[in-house]
Amino acid sequence: MISKEEFMKIKVLAKQGMSQRAITKQLGISRNTVKKYLKGNFEQPNYATRKSGISKLEAYKPYLHSRLPKAAPIHLSAVVLLR
Repeated sequence: MISKEEFMKIKVLAKQGMSQRAITKQLGISRNTVKKYLKGNFEQPNYATRKSGISKLEAYKPYLHSRLPKAAPIHLSAVVLLR
């Protein structure tokens, strides 16, 4: 997937009359990607944003935060905390 900035560069360079191969060389993207965004009716890429919600660890956070300082010079891994 390309970024919104790269998408806009493809559109601008194509409007300036640059060939697909020249665009691929300049941007370092696949020729198929450039062709897809020029021929298709794509708008700017719209990437899904992560939904903010309750973490699965939310119920265990007090225990985890209390356990880490008690083990102080030793680093506890996630496997040890899970046990």
